[in-house]
Amino acid sequence: MTRSEARETALQIVFEMGFGSPFAAANWRLSDEGFESLAEQGGVFKLPADKDSREFIHKLVENVANNSDEIDGYIAKYSKGWQINRLSRVCLAVLRLCICELRYMDDAPAAVAINEAVELSRKYDEDEAPAFVNGVLGAYYRGEHGDQPKDGEK
Repeated sequence: MTRSEARETALQIVFEMGFGSPFAAANWRLSDEGFESLAEQGGVFKLPADKDSREFIHKLVENVANNSDEIDGYIAKYSKGWQINRLSRVCLAVLRLCICELRYMDDAPAAVAINEAVELSRKYDEDEAPAFVNGVLGAYYRGEHGDQPKDGEK
């Protein structure tokens, strides 16, 4: 499983967390049984998740669950003119996942994480979502780091 595919799997779990108790949904999906149920959905979820991919997915989902209030605060701050409850659930999950990765993990350059988030929103959300996601994440990065993310920069 590639890192992109692992992000996509994590997105599914973070998306589901938006419908109920974050810890209950995340803990079940991160179990062997949860991964098997995702595999039944086909697509990227059917791919076997190696140890590194599962650790990456677990770390992302756990950080989103443990820091959701702070992450949502950043989303509210940088999505000017939009209230969180007006964002699509997919858009919110994509933003949570990427801000989590940018803030709490240093596995990938910021530009890569942002690009992956834009691609996920392109795949799973409405036509205008990728531009919105890119704008919010760019504003977040500039606001918190003072510059544009560059390839290779974490």
